[in-house]
Amino acid sequence: MTQRVWALSEPAACDGARVGNKAAGLARLMAAGLPVPEGFVVGVAPAVDESWREPARAAYETWCGAGAAVAVRSSSPYEDQPDRSAASVLPSRLGIRGAQWVEATIAELRHPSSWEGLGRYAEGVFGTAGPASANAPAVIVQRLVRAQAAGVAFTAHPVTGSRDRVLIEVGAGLGDVVTDGLLVPTMIEVARDGLAVLAERPGVQRVVHSFDEEAGGLAERRTAGGPPTLSAAEAEAVAGAALAAEELFGAPVDVEWAIERVAVTPGGAPSGSAESPYRLWIVQARPITTLPA
Repeated sequence: MTQRVWALSEPAACDGARVGNKAAGLARLMAAGLPVPEGFVVGVAPAVDESWREPARAAYETWCGAGAAVAVRSSSPYEDQPDRSAASVLPSRLGIRGAQWVEATIAELRHPSSWEGLGRYAEGVFGTAGPASANAPAVIVQRLVRAQAAGVAFTAHPVTGSRDRVLIEVGAGLGDVVTDGLLVPTMIEVARDGLAVLAERPGVQRVVHSFDEEAGGLAERRTAGGPPTLSAAEAEAVAGAALAAEELFGAPVDVEWAIERVAVTPGGAPSGSAESPYRLWIVQARPITTLPA
């Protein structure tokens, strides 16, 4: 039987033709030692192919953990190219938990109704849907990051093209509020050389998404405050990881990141290491396609 499921840590997961460019980018980042949540990917294949089901259930328990909450996202060879991103064309699902529901969500994202927009996108770019409509995209399953802060970092300014600093967008909670445009993010500018914070502009946020451990699903709450800022150490870590991804990809990139902060004890001290009161994760990296010529 042809293998359809690979751990992100396997070399085969670096092949965009097999697993789509979103998954291949994550596998390359992981192989380079950057902090990517563990997980697996169901490869590109005809929608009628069902051979992924049993291996995917086993991979979920092995690489994510039985009963773990995960992010489930589509990944196509047509995404994240140097000249086209197809951003937000394919769906993602956050906070899925349990082998049965993970399997059902993978099946949903492999169903033609979930990726018919990819064919329209390809037709608009190339004049024909072509291979974009021939196979179901790959599907990535990764441990869900319980983010207190998340956002996007650009190693070149997406409008002006300036490359002397890293531009970081910050939101509270899960990163979908940033990528889906549900807030005005806090903006932090970090010098490329030395990684010093140069400027900060507070944002506006009214909705925060998080994972409700007790209910076992996503929760939304209203907030009157703006998005959080990052400490100098956190901003430096985000910018440094983005620049490492740029070096790996060989071109300016935008990087989706998330930070899990260590719980604070009643006495106010972090319950973990004083040197590492947070953990940074990279959940996507792709070339910036909007830079001026």
